Formats: sequence, structure tokens, C-alpha cells
Amino acid sequence: MSTVLATAPAIEPVTLAEVKSQRNITDLDHDIELTRLIKPARQYVENYTGRALITQTWDLFLDEFPRQIEIPYPKLQSVTTVKYTDTSGVQQTLSDTLYTVNTNAEPGYIVPAYLEDWPDIRLVPDAVEVRFVCGYGTATTDIPEDLRHAIFLLIATWSENTEDVQPFNLNSIPFGVKALLDPHRLFRI
Repeated sequence: MSTVLATAPAIEPVTLAEVKSQRNITDLDHDIELTRLIKPARQYVENYTGRALITQTWDLFLDEFPRQIEIPYPKLQSVTTVKYTDTSGVQQTLSDTLYTVNTNAEPGYIVPAYLEDWPDIRLVPDAVEVRFVCGYGTATTDIPEDLRHAIFLLIATWSENTEDVQPFNLNSIPFGVKALLDPHRLFRI
């Protein structure tokens, strides 16, 4: 299984104005530095939790059809296409009437429709390709506040500590950030 980002989020989950307000900064001296930290902070939160925050589109590649296709990066909003390489080696698009998408589960998943089976495929790498849209929504207000607050804490920590202060830093993520993110963290078995 592998994933490739097809369409990045159109906005970040927090704005520069919100970061400055959170840190009680009124001047323009740190705008460039703080702006540069917003995207890495969002990516850290997404990587740590296994979730997508702002709406984004991904391609998932599988070598075969499993019984159930688990879609990474909840919250699954929709599945755009399911494509597969048929036994002749030609890529086909599976009709959306032949599968069912569960967007309510976390993580979301796809299964064959009632009384349907997955089609036969050629046994080649990445024989199955699923394009999906995920994330909490298109607005910063769609994201749970504790995840946004974790981003604010990360930005504050990174802007105040530009390098590790201890030679053996056993806690690379601030405790407050970890406490906010752990309830949202997904574990794959």
C-alpha cells in the first residue's frame, strides 16, 4: 500500500493572525518565521495522528483488492474513483454502483456492493488505484479545536526553541501537544 497526495489543502488550519493573537504578538517582525512554521506544524499533527485536517485529495495504490479497502487519513469525505488493471493489462474504472463507501467509520472503507465481488485483476504492483477526498472540511472552523490548539503550541515551541537545548532530549514533542493529539491518534494493526 502506498499513497500520493493529488491535491494539497487549499488553506492551513490556522492563520498567521490567529498565531500572532495566540502569542500576543502585535508587530510584523516575526511574520515570515511564524508563517513558515504553520505548514510543518499541520503536517506534524497529521503525521502523528494519521488524520487529514483540511480537505485534500489522495491516491491510494494497492497490489490487489482486499476484502475491504481501508482508506487512510480520516475523515473520509468521498471516493472519487476506483481503478484497476484488468487481466489484459488495461486500466479500468470501476462503476460506483459496484462498490459501497462507508464514510462514517474511522477509518472509512470501501467494500463490494451487495451481491457483487471485486473484479479479477492482473497481478502487478499498484493494480488497484483509489482516489479519495479526506479531511474535516474546507474551513479552519471545521477542525476540532484541540487539534488547532496543538498546532499553536507546536508553533510557539518551535519559534522559541530553534534547536534542541538538551543533548539527550527524551521528549521531542511537548507534553501538552501530545496530550491534545493522543485522543485523535489512529493505530493500525
